[in-house]
Amino acid sequence: MPEDNKDDKRKIKPATLEVLRTTILEIFSDGLYHEAGIRDICLRAKVSPKTVYKYFGNKEMLLLSCLEADYNQLYQQVLSAVNNQSDPLLQAKCFALESAKFYVQRPTIARITFQNIPNVYWLKKRATGLEDYHGLLLSILKRNLAAGNFSQSNNINLLFDIFTGSFNRIMLRWVSHDFSDDIVQQSEELIGIISRIAD
Repeated sequence: MPEDNKDDKRKIKPATLEVLRTTILEIFSDGLYHEAGIRDICLRAKVSPKTVYKYFGNKEMLLLSCLEADYNQLYQQVLSAVNNQSDPLLQAKCFALESAKFYVQRPTIARITFQNIPNVYWLKKRATGLEDYHGLLLSILKRNLAAGNFSQSNNINLLFDIFTGSFNRIMLRWVSHDFSDDIVQQSEELIGIISRIAD
């Protein structure tokens, strides 16, 4: 990609990005990610496919750009709560609770994140906000390992997978059951279960 195209990505009009964001939220909250093509998105957003390809290159980068602000808010909300705790176990509980509260406040973002986008996608490409969010979780889990709260194996990757896999499953069930479960309580219980498994 030529250098000038990279610069262009930073210069898309905020109003155009907001139209795309609104359209993406509508489309992906109603259907599956793979069913919507760039032409469908552009038709509904009244934006030319040329614009999307010029600024984003593909559907994946468009989606990340449209959700970046939400994931940055997730990270900031969780970070603020975690910073109010000094005990690693309480930090882990805050992380889980604030994450659940964030998605309760934004069910459309929850549906897109946990139901409509394949998990493998998030393993390969993540928005900056999600990178920061997962980095915060890793640091909390490492503190808990050092304190002996979770696992004696010191396998941080396995612990990360147990937490994120369990949380994703809780969220997926909540989304697929029309938001009827109490995911805030379940998220808090998750930390207790993980800590008891270590005993």
